[in-house]
Amino acid sequence: ALENRPTRVMSVTEAEEIASRTPIVIPQGYELVISTPGNSTSTISLTREIITLGRHVDNDVVLPTEGVSRHHARIRATNSGWGIIDMGGINGTQVDGERVRANQMVPIYNGTRMQLGPYELVLRGPEGAPPPREQTTRLQFDGPLTPPPSDPTLTTQPPMTPSGTALPIEPMAIFLSRDQLTATPGQPEELVIEVRNRTDVADRVNLRFKGIPSDWLTLPAGFIDIPAQGSTPISVQLLPPRRTNTPVGRQRFVVELISQQYPESTATANGQLFLSDFESFTVELAPREIKVPGNTTVLIQNTGNGVGEYSVAGREYSDQIRFTGERGRITLQPGQKAEIQLRLEARQANPYGSPDIVDFEVEVTGKAGAKTVKNGRAIIKPLLPVWAVSAIMLVFLSLCVYLTLTFIARGIDNTLGADTSTPTSGFVFGQTPDSTVLPGTPGTTVPGATRITAEDADGDGLADNVERRPEIGTDPNDPDTDDDGLSDYDEVITYGTNPTEVDTDSDNLSDFDEINVHQTNPNNPDTDRDGVLDGVEVAQGTDPRAQPTATFTPSVTATATEIVTPSVTPTPSDTPTVTPTGSPTPTPTATGTATQTPTFTPTATATETGTPTPTQTPTPEPNPLLACIPTAPVIDGVFAASEWGDVPLATFAVTGIPSATATVYVVRDVDFIYIAFVINDETVQATDAASILFDVANPGGDPDSVDRLIQISRDGAISLSSGEGTNSDNNFWDANYDSDQWEAAMGTPNAEQWVVEIAVNATNEFASLTNPFNMMARVLFNGEGLAVWPEGASSNVVDSWQGIDDIVCSP
Repeated sequence: ALENRPTRVMSVTEAEEIASRTPIVIPQGYELVISTPGNSTSTISLTREIITLGRHVDNDVVLPTEGVSRHHARIRATNSGWGIIDMGGINGTQVDGERVRANQMVPIYNGTRMQLGPYELVLRGPEGAPPPREQTTRLQFDGPLTPPPSDPTLTTQPPMTPSGTALPIEPMAIFLSRDQLTATPGQPEELVIEVRNRTDVADRVNLRFKGIPSDWLTLPAGFIDIPAQGSTPISVQLLPPRRTNTPVGRQRFVVELISQQYPESTATANGQLFLSDFESFTVELAPREIKVPGNTTVLIQNTGNGVGEYSVAGREYSDQIRFTGERGRITLQPGQKAEIQLRLEARQANPYGSPDIVDFEVEVTGKAGAKTVKNGRAIIKPLLPVWAVSAIMLVFLSLCVYLTLTFIARGIDNTLGADTSTPTSGFVFGQTPDSTVLPGTPGTTVPGATRITAEDADGDGLADNVERRPEIGTDPNDPDTDDDGLSDYDEVITYGTNPTEVDTDSDNLSDFDEINVHQTNPNNPDTDRDGVLDGVEVAQGTDPRAQPTATFTPSVTATATEIVTPSVTPTPSDTPTVTPTGSPTPTPTATGTATQTPTFTPTATATETGTPTPTQTPTPEPNPLLACIPTAPVIDGVFAASEWGDVPLATFAVTGIPSATATVYVVRDVDFIYIAFVINDETVQATDAASILFDVANPGGDPDSVDRLIQISRDGAISLSSGEGTNSDNNFWDANYDSDQWEAAMGTPNAEQWVVEIAVNATNEFASLTNPFNMMARVLFNGEGLAVWPEGASSNVVDSWQGIDDIVCSP
């Protein structure tokens, strides 16, 4: 290196193999000082040749936090000092502010600062230990990054300084002003990215994000000029949308640099975006005008991106209304709706007069304190409405007039010497009065229900001046003001219903249908008083007039040796029912009359029976329940059971070959569902494959458009399919489906085992996920056969899959 000749670059394995052949003298007196913000520092003496660092418990130095990979880095002794090796995790390692390449040893000296996630590590040497050496030469990048190696089996890197320290060979570098961002949907955030050009050639660059949807970002248009040996800050605007499917919690992202001068440059920077939830909901009230007693429906929809919790309360300030059905702790998932039924009843109604109109409010409150108020109007009808009182008075006055005129007419006839042996029915100014027969009472006449045709323009039987009265309010030119099929006269005089309302008692049946079709009471919404509205009973096919009947059920106590069965033997009644006849001698007639109250005393008769044998009823197995995990597993193909909750969802094997087994783990957090397969297979075939299938909406049948199939082969091939069409069209899977809402990794810890790890953004990919949903797993052992879970399941028959109970995880 001192002669500017190519330097050999070795992998970690090759370097360690060479080092193992060379005796290493461990440098004495060195310590590693580890500090983290908000905690005291720790000091570790470096007395071994290799010290491993990472999040997993099998490391020499365990750094248990986010931002640290499971096996993050190694510190290794050399004959010239110490060095650090980054093991290639996604989080990376920085030495004195520069990210180092994976799997390459970088020398470290007394005072060298290293960054692993949030931890800062400083190498502290003994008295007189040399400090970090300064770089004395500058790399030139006018041509290729490295000259062609003289040995085709070796690769080269740029020249080294006289100190022997390997200089970075990446021509471009990017740095985030913040590697952790916190954002609220609907509110913009700015991220400044510094791009550094380490070469003597100007470059033009652009940025590419992975892990953040492109429509959330506003990037500079076109390429940005970066001067030689200079740097340029680039501002990126981030605006997460205020939508129900915007995820909540941590989102990892990677920023990649696109260079025109060095298209093979791999400069990247990693960051984390923490998205908060926002509370938003809509409320509808229908109907808003209610005849009391009556019901109204409150429709709540969660339009936020987090789980909402709501309460519903009614308010009326004059204390005339009583609310029933108020609720609290109504939990809704993002996008979910709920209908709450409120019943309004009058605390006290006026005996007669005009209806009272009372304003009321329905208030819906979210868990964060947001409130929405909807206004309504309640109409409290008096016990006797004005028009009914007026009708009674009209009948009474008509009766008085009728009797008076009849008396006068008889007096005139007597005065003129007319024959008075046959009384007349009277008259009103020369008109002939009519009598109205009430329905259900043949032959009964109501004198006073007089139709005065000369003053009745619409011929409905009500005088025009009566129809114009405010308490009646009908149209004198329309015989059926509310067009319900009953004339205004019949509604006012005969039935006592409201002639301006199609449905007087608000039971969802018109007045006409109640009288002429169902024979129910048009003034009582619940004719048989069984707690169900007449209209609901008609819709359900039950009888709205059927009175609840008492059922006599004798109570008998059984012993251990015999079962006592009550036996009721009714005795014919000897009580005669006397029917009067023309004969002076009454004839008793025995008549059996069924009544609700029994006229006999039931007698329990003991009957010997054998001891009953209990029948065992198989209890169905409950669905497996997903578990929440506090820390997301790293999707790297390296399986550790502690990352997956230690408890598998299922273990299954090829029929008849117990050694060909697969164990599947399924866990989740707020947004993601994670799946891991651990497959034992002694026969290695590239076409071995593991599949996981999701029935998202749980309708059964065949796969539909929201269902998903994810498959990973042993050779690393990954595919995603969606269901086709509906669940009853005999269309199955579409292999051309694509999505960026999932990632997968495959690993082979040994020759007889392989591992598959999958992460799916369930919030986005499974937007309509029901609880429970169905799932199926299968593994193709190409040397042995097919293992399927649950047993007998088919990928095209969703009903054969296993039901899974979902769980809501907290951030």
